[in-house]
Amino acid sequence: MSDLSLVSAFPKAEDAAWKALVEKALKGAPLSVLESKTYDGAVVAPLYPPAEDGAVIPGRDPGAPWEITQRIEIAEPGTANSQILDDLNAGASGIALVFQGAVGDRGYALPADVATVTAALEGVHLEWGVPVELQLGANAKAVAAMVADLVAARGIPVDHTNIRFGFDPIGTLAANGWSDASPDDVAALAKNLVARGFKGPFAAADGRPVHEAGGTEAQELA
Repeated sequence: MSDLSLVSAFPKAEDAAWKALVEKALKGAPLSVLESKTYDGAVVAPLYPPAEDGAVIPGRDPGAPWEITQRIEIAEPGTANSQILDDLNAGASGIALVFQGAVGDRGYALPADVATVTAALEGVHLEWGVPVELQLGANAKAVAAMVADLVAARGIPVDHTNIRFGFDPIGTLAANGWSDASPDDVAALAKNLVARGFKGPFAAADGRPVHEAGGTEAQELA
């Protein structure tokens, strides 16, 4: 099976051959009729060759393994905990906890209180470095403190954890109309968490509020 090559059964794809077929189908019309434009005016060509001078911009360390992060959006903490443990035991690498008011809150998110955070993470081996992504809402500061305090209460070495705090003050403000953490607050919070030994990442930039309001690609990036 290791010698099986499906690609070799097909002729080599060449730009000139593609253009010849397209020109025949267009019957004299220019190739430009296949182009389209985004709402921002960027031209989208029908076909792109590999970039000749492109450079790899890694979003993570080269060679790092893939992660399967299971989204948890369950308001009842006991049920959320059962789902978390089932997912981790079934092969998920980590979890993404969606809290009320988060950009990704679809109506079933976790309440932002100490009892919920404690119950939801019961039995989760944070000391093993299980990735825990926090999708925070308008109570971002409070939830971050709850999670950090839970790690301390369990006596877990902070440098063994993999907590991704996900502060997104701009996205939260766009989604909720208010946030307990301004950009300056986030900077101060991140500094405090680093002092406590957390590695982060601490910030997130979620374009969904713009996208779901009808924004363009450029507006999402802006």
